[in-house]
Amino acid sequence: MIRFRLVSFGCKVNQYETELLREVLLRVVPDSVELKRSASSQNSADSKNTTDSKKSSDPDWIFVNTCTVTAESDAKCRKAIHRLAAKYPHANLVVWGCYARRSPETFQSSRFPEIHTVLVTQDDLERLVTRLAVPTIAAASTGQLKTAESTDKTLGLPLISQAVEEAFQGGIAQFPRLHRAMLKVQDGCTQHCSYCIVPEARPGLTSRPMARVLTEAMRLITAGHHEIVLTGTHLGLYGLNRPYQKDVLDILDSRNRIIGGNSEYAEFIEDAAAPQNGESLTLLVRRLTE
Repeated sequence: MIRFRLVSFGCKVNQYETELLREVLLRVVPDSVELKRSASSQNSADSKNTTDSKKSSDPDWIFVNTCTVTAESDAKCRKAIHRLAAKYPHANLVVWGCYARRSPETFQSSRFPEIHTVLVTQDDLERLVTRLAVPTIAAASTGQLKTAESTDKTLGLPLISQAVEEAFQGGIAQFPRLHRAMLKVQDGCTQHCSYCIVPEARPGLTSRPMARVLTEAMRLITAGHHEIVLTGTHLGLYGLNRPYQKDVLDILDSRNRIIGGNSEYAEFIEDAAAPQNGESLTLLVRRLTE
């Protein structure tokens, strides 16, 4: 059995991604159990245990979804990580989200020795979930925990990895405890406004296929949600996909709008914003409200 706890900071996109991880863990990792914060610990997430011994109610894994829009949010994340580590010294502490992507060096072992893993990309997250699923399945099928090598051979790691990837792509089935449900349809921003750090944490542009969004919306409605909130890093750019490549100019990047023969910037091309495959936010909203 794997007992886990989720802690999330920040925007609606983070809320969605935390809920997605929760459902994937419960769906893919057998015998996984989410441990929620009890009322008695509401004001102390995080107060220190009086003993170093592990309790049966303690989580095995803690996932902290970080936010980095301001220096204050950075500080809150760091403080929460220290408190969680102090309260659950035996738990595997995993840090992911915008702060971890923007500044993974902040969480290096010399500064945060209590952290088990820092996840920078979606692939990192999927690999970790796959590793959690493999030994658990092996233990359930044989009654004993096998080594990673033997488990890979007997259970077929590629199949498990594919199941994890499909679970993440499939989206969520419900948004517990909330009348409205968040539905993430887009990720990434390339605008680089002078006051905003988000493009550094979520570079590039990706949009989820419209068919998949519509299917997920119907699933949420069936689950009883009367209101669905579309979310994204730059929602107006839904329909665009621009892979992030460091040191390569993006024609949608606001820094590229300097026009000049001797300029080091590329010329900004207006029609580059045309949605791919005919998918746009306008069309998506129309389809959702039909």
